[in-house]
Amino acid sequence: MSGWAPELESLLEIEDRTPLPVVEYIHKWARNAPNLYVSWLEWHDGLVVERTWWAKRTKTYGLEWDEVMRRTTGCGGLKLVRDLYYTGIGGWQHERPIWSNNEEAAAELMHDPNNHTDWTPCERCTIWKNLLNPDFITEQEELKYCGYTPACGDPIGYLEAWQEDHRVEMLGRLGITPTPALVKKAAKDRGFCAFLRRNQGTLERVGVRAFIYAYDHGIDATEAARRLQERQNAGRLVCELCPNVKRTKLDRVRVYQYVRGNGYTLASYDDYIRACLDLRLDLEDTKIAWPKDFPAAHDVRIREWNDWRRKKDAKVRADLYKAFAEKAEPLKAWELSGTDYEIRIPVTPAELDDEGAALHHCVGRMGYAKKMAEGDSVIAFCRKLSDPGTPYVTIETSPEGKLRQAHGDYNAAPDAPTMAFITVWLGEIKERRKRA
Repeated sequence: MSGWAPELESLLEIEDRTPLPVVEYIHKWARNAPNLYVSWLEWHDGLVVERTWWAKRTKTYGLEWDEVMRRTTGCGGLKLVRDLYYTGIGGWQHERPIWSNNEEAAAELMHDPNNHTDWTPCERCTIWKNLLNPDFITEQEELKYCGYTPACGDPIGYLEAWQEDHRVEMLGRLGITPTPALVKKAAKDRGFCAFLRRNQGTLERVGVRAFIYAYDHGIDATEAARRLQERQNAGRLVCELCPNVKRTKLDRVRVYQYVRGNGYTLASYDDYIRACLDLRLDLEDTKIAWPKDFPAAHDVRIREWNDWRRKKDAKVRADLYKAFAEKAEPLKAWELSGTDYEIRIPVTPAELDDEGAALHHCVGRMGYAKKMAEGDSVIAFCRKLSDPGTPYVTIETSPEGKLRQAHGDYNAAPDAPTMAFITVWLGEIKERRKRA
């Protein structure tokens, strides 16, 4: 337990007794309920502690219940849970109970080695539950002015927010669940507090963002929610059709309004942004990000990008040729000539292109030239001595000379005499490597 918050460790000291009101509630409502959760507030070492029980009635064991969660303020949302597991459909579920009105079943469960009852800390666990004594908080002398009401929802979350900023009280007295955005806005603007009091029902209907947006822009909350939904949809559409915009700081809603408002397409704007990024242009310059004549600007940027791409491809090609030649030079020692066949090593990627085109396979594509240039593969050509200028069989081996594949026209397998010569060649490579 070392390293836990002191408040969290103190939760372990609470006696494992179930308060009578909780027992009465369970007996009243746990009628074949798949999962019933009920919470109870207590005062422990100067802290408000929320304890949660799980209950269920089964044919085998009758009525069962178990305390499954403890939480308090000062732990940053961390809580202690016991015997809980998560499912995507059912949410948080309880593993198995401890206490039961069936003594034999309870004894069996208590001595089951698979029944893990130790408390463990958890951040994610959120379960729906009934709170039996919500007035407990305001009955405490230290907390009676915190402003909490049952309408505020989670008591522990409310108290943590109140302890951090006492201005939360004004929201609590209105029965509003405090959020950082509401607290900040209400603290800075007294007019917003009055707006809250007059339109509390609207806040619950449209949500915090739309409510604040409606106040800031002096519009109806429903209209604010509609505008925000449109902005969200526009941003989502831009992300799907203009993926390069995500690499920038451009406002996605403004992108949508700029493109659609001028009759352009999101795909063409995405091409434009990609060109600007590759050319390292400053998109904070409004003349570049939002040109007045987009079609003309688009054509200019695409021409510049094509020139840049050709130069980059030429450099990449030159680097590839150089690396390929450096790797091929020492491999010339692998070449072998026999009675009917010969095997030679290509010295340029262009030879792989010609080989693949002539034999209708992929050695000229799919990165084989790069693999050889980086030393990951060795490409060799098997030719007939009677026609050495015509591609016949292409071979790929590992850098150590282990055969990976050998294919002729349309990836056909070599015939027996050819394969026999290739086998001899592989053996010769092995011997030459030993002598080297």
